[in-house]
Order: sequence, then C-alpha cells, then structure tokens
Amino acid sequence: GNPLGFVLGAFVAGVVMLVSTWRAVFWVLCVIYFIFTIITWWIVPKDDGQVKGKLDMETLAKFDFLGAFLAVVGIAMFTGALTLANTAPHGWRTIYVVALLVIGIILIALFIYWQSIFEYPLMPLHVWRDRNFTLLNLILCLGYYGFSNNIFWLTLIWQRIDRCSPLEVALRLLPQAVGGLTVNFIAALVMHRVSNKLLMIIGAVAFTISSALISAMPAGSSWWAFTFPSLVLSVIGADFEFTVTNMYVMSSLPSEQQSVAGGMFNTVSRICSSMGLGISTAVFSGLSGSADGGLHAPFHAYQATFWVALAGAGLSLFFLPFLTIKSQGAKRRKESPA
Repeated sequence: GNPLGFVLGAFVAGVVMLVSTWRAVFWVLCVIYFIFTIITWWIVPKDDGQVKGKLDMETLAKFDFLGAFLAVVGIAMFTGALTLANTAPHGWRTIYVVALLVIGIILIALFIYWQSIFEYPLMPLHVWRDRNFTLLNLILCLGYYGFSNNIFWLTLIWQRIDRCSPLEVALRLLPQAVGGLTVNFIAALVMHRVSNKLLMIIGAVAFTISSALISAMPAGSSWWAFTFPSLVLSVIGADFEFTVTNMYVMSSLPSEQQSVAGGMFNTVSRICSSMGLGISTAVFSGLSGSADGGLHAPFHAYQATFWVALAGAGLSLFFLPFLTIKSQGAKRRKESPA
C-alpha cells in the first residue's frame, strides 16, 4: 500500500507540475486526502473491542499537555539547529543556532524526565524495558534515518544536475513501488515460517548496501548501475524492518501496551527521518559553500549526504546479534475439547 501510494503521489505531482506550478500540487493532494477521508468513514469497520474515549474535562485533565509541548518544541529546535547551522552568518557559532541546539536538547531531556514522573505520560518508559522492542525500534530508526534522506537528495540530483522533469523523476522512482509491493507479499508469506531475526538482518544489510551503492555513485553514472539496485534494496530494508517491528508490537506485547507502543515506534521512526535529513542538510550546506539552496553545488556535496545514511545503516548492524525474536504471525490452533 505505502509504495503504491508513494509512486502514485509522485505521478500526480509530476503531472500537475507539468501543467501548473508546484503550489498546485498541494491543493490537488488536499482534495485527494479529503476524498479518501470521506471514503474511510464508510468502509473502515467499527472496532467494538475498543473503549471509546470521551472529550470531557476528565479526559483533558489526563492529557499530557506539558509532555506534548516539551517533545514538539524540543525536537523542532534540535532539528532546526542542524538545518540552519551552515547557512547561518557565523556557522555553528551563530548565537541563535547555539541557542536552538542547547534549548532543544534540554527540552528533550526534560520530556524524558517528565514521562518518568507524570501519571498519564504520552510515552510510558516501561515499554522500553522489553529488550526486543527497544532493539527493533533502534534498528528501524537507524535504517529510516537515511531512507527518506536518500530519496530527497536523489531527486535533487536528478532535477538540478540531470535536468529531469518532475514526471521523469517519478518514473525513476517506479522500482520502489514495484519492489515494495513484492517485498510486502513475500513478507506475508514467510513471516510465520522463518525467524524474524533473519528478516531484520536482511533488511539492515539491504539498507547498508543501498546506501553504499549511491555513496559510491560517480557523477554521470548509469541509472541502472547504481540507482536502480539501490532503490530496490532500500524498500527491502524499509518493508522488512517495518513489518517485523509492527508485528512484534501487535503480537508480542501485552494488549494494554500495543496501541501506545505502536504509536511510539511510528513517531520515533519519523523523528529519526527528520533528524537524518537535518544532519545531511548541514553536511550538504557545509560542502556546497552556499546558501542558495544548492542550485550550483558540486556533485560531491550531494554525494556526501548519502554517507550520512550509510553511517546509520552500518551502525544498525551491530545491534542485530542481540535480537531474540523468532517467527511471528502464525495462527493459533484451537485447543481440542478434553
């Protein structure tokens, strides 16, 4: 579903930009999201097993407003400092960059402390006591740390250096859709048959090789030689790691922890993606030597951003031996009556 939606979205954006401006893309996507929202209201079945919450004073009193503020503002300041550092007048010595970085780190630390003492925390810390849950999230985050980063900088290379149109960029990303659908189908067939630790190993190695390929990609190289295999391997890493982690949350943790843990691993993976993009932007800005958005940046500045992803994917390999998960998703057999 995700790969197909991603590529269809890219095609829609490419077609709209051919006949209009980039601003029109967001208006078209807004209409599409609204239509799917209406459709969802009618086709998604009701979940009678969940207790519906009420929007009343009791519910609001339990909501962790302070935790939400500390997390959102802290992460925004931290990633903002990484992004702005090399375009600031005095680099990392610029006062507002230092202030954003220090305050962001302090707010994130305060958020973690507040979660340990507040009665109704947004992120219950006890969930992280499950070793496999922590390791799966860590490996997933290190992979996703560079996944979105690589796609972003690849598309810039195609547009700014190879002079591709938006529709041509969408076509070059097509292997991710086909590969993603194929990998999800394979995962559904084998998850309950083989060790999911093996699937995580395959995913982490695929992420690492994918980043290594485009890190070594020379200027003007063939799309088939480096980019095509890199795109295919990247979705193998993303889909295997996401599916295994999601299945562990849904099947191995207690029912009262599943919704919280699911929300946590989705949120943390998105945060890591943002941090990876922020760090790669700082690297790119430092090597391009300009603040004009890199319109005339040398190829090696783009190439260096892929090393950021490679570092994260390579680091994830060291945590794989400590996983103890086995197969997941097998249907439980009904016990025969005595």
